[in-house]
Amino acid sequence: MRSALGNMLGKFIDGRPDYVLFTSFTFSASFFEDNVLPLLCGTDINDLKGASLTRDMLNRQLAELKVVVACDHSAHPEPKGNLRYGLMTVALDRGRFHPKIILMAGTGTSARKEMWLSVASANLSYSGWGVNREVVGITPVAAQHADELQPLLAWLLRQAESKVGMAGIAPGQAPVEEGDTRHVLEHLLATLGTDRLPADEAHDLPTLHLALPPQIRTSQVSLLSSLLGGDAWREATVISPFWSDVPGLIARAEADTRGDIAFRLVPAMQGDGYAFPSLPEERPVSYARFVDEPERYTHAKALLLAGEKHKVLCIGSANFTTAALQHDSGWLSNIEAMLRYRVGADYDWSRMLTNLARDDSAAADDGEEGAPPLPPFRANIVYDWRSKQFYCSLTVDPDAAFANLLLEIGPLTRRFDCRRQREHRVSLAPPLPLRHPVRSYKLIYESSAGTMVHVGLVTQLNAEDDQLGYLPKPRLDQVLSLLQGLVPGRTDPRRRGGSGGCEDEESDPDGNDNTEPVFDFFGFFLATDKMRRYYADPRHRDENPLGTSSTSVYTLYRAVMAQPDATPAAQIGRYVQLAELADTLGHLQELRPQAQPRPARAEIEEEMQRLELAIAPLMEASPHWKNMFAPHLPDTRQFLAWFRHELKLKTLAP
Repeated sequence: MRSALGNMLGKFIDGRPDYVLFTSFTFSASFFEDNVLPLLCGTDINDLKGASLTRDMLNRQLAELKVVVACDHSAHPEPKGNLRYGLMTVALDRGRFHPKIILMAGTGTSARKEMWLSVASANLSYSGWGVNREVVGITPVAAQHADELQPLLAWLLRQAESKVGMAGIAPGQAPVEEGDTRHVLEHLLATLGTDRLPADEAHDLPTLHLALPPQIRTSQVSLLSSLLGGDAWREATVISPFWSDVPGLIARAEADTRGDIAFRLVPAMQGDGYAFPSLPEERPVSYARFVDEPERYTHAKALLLAGEKHKVLCIGSANFTTAALQHDSGWLSNIEAMLRYRVGADYDWSRMLTNLARDDSAAADDGEEGAPPLPPFRANIVYDWRSKQFYCSLTVDPDAAFANLLLEIGPLTRRFDCRRQREHRVSLAPPLPLRHPVRSYKLIYESSAGTMVHVGLVTQLNAEDDQLGYLPKPRLDQVLSLLQGLVPGRTDPRRRGGSGGCEDEESDPDGNDNTEPVFDFFGFFLATDKMRRYYADPRHRDENPLGTSSTSVYTLYRAVMAQPDATPAAQIGRYVQLAELADTLGHLQELRPQAQPRPARAEIEEEMQRLELAIAPLMEASPHWKNMFAPHLPDTRQFLAWFRHELKLKTLAP
């Protein structure tokens, strides 16, 4: 699999596509972040074992390379670390999200925009990429592939939009989810129509065939029938680690081809023996195993078809089960992906196999395909860093037998009564604002099998880079010192590295600010004044104070927001700092009218409104307030507006 990924990367200039989508059933974040992301960021396959790319280096490169992973919600995916990519789980009503594809888009070595696709049997895990016997195919994306992929990507985009839509977003504020998942999917959908391989170059490519559930698919043809292609086949070799209703699938294949087919089945070694399918005695088939490394676990899935004058090889994610190949014939309908190659009549795959005697004691079907049981509900949880709330959506299956569900998420718990209500929509606020992402949750329920625990992933919404751990949190005292040292016409040496004013990650690995909150208002006003004068100087017109440099408004804003505000004094201090910061932002926007400001002015104003709601009751209850203004107490909101006006006049004074 690593070689296949390297092959795909080699199709793009400098080995760097612009957008990459991975899909998998199971997902190991530790494997993906230690092995796959470094390859995407330019580490040679031969050097990967000894590579030690730092998190900071990876995140800088991943800011340019957009990566998204989609996996199934039922397979206990491992929560991601603090690297810059998107991870989304998806759920089907009656089935599993099982395709293993990689889709890349970017500028190819031909200097034109291209897309490349791989379809495999391997999950994004160590066993899939380094232990099991797997299979993978690679192809440039032509019209047939693009048309087949379009409904799948459109469905994934709808899934991503539904997660983001759970949070109540204020008008004029565009929500941003971790990894820009919707943007990546939107771009890939658009490029399917524009960057496909020209028709005159699309000869002899494998065709792509997907199994999609009823709510997604546009064709009623089953994946099995699509792979058979309506041709007359004499022989079929099936490689699959899992089996279900093999007699029914064989009968369907023979009905499609209108004749008998000699089937040869290749089971996988599992435990002490091979996992044979359940078959009646009247259904004669032969069995085979691999010649090389017969004890190695075979996770590959393949269908090899032989006719009178031609042969076809089909490889990908689909086991020889009804859930994968014959939708609507059983309880489950998976999403699967297969590539179909037409090979020459002289192509001989029999040399890699040898005959195997059947052991009836080891015969057993597994309609669940070795997967964890499907949870009897679909759950989505989002944390919005802007509103500081979890948004939870829970839909319980109509035939679910349990009475209650217990949600555990970070410091919060919530019990749902599922007897009276099957749809639940709630928002939960942590007792204190989160300092680090809560990336997973648990749903606990009782079933006939005992206590069950479903672990799901939390979507992060409207988070800043330092909140997600991509960058260390800036410390206000250090940022102020840096800004106070600005001199027009000079470049402070601490600015050249681009990370001045941030915490030392080694001394503070948790990203917490170990110093006391900074309320040096004189120093704060001095720093913003220095910033205004520095960026007003014509010699610095090419520098952007509205970007993310260490002497930008953004860095100062993040340093202010990183300070705790649990006490009234801290809330008032933050209010004063943000009032000055908002005015400074407006001043710098006049100097750089073409620049897109970070943060947006509305974001600062929203935080100030939140602080006003907390400060106003404290002011009204204060004896000093009453003594100063009695008997005619002013409206606290009007007083704060006057205060901000006076503050602005002071900053404008010479």
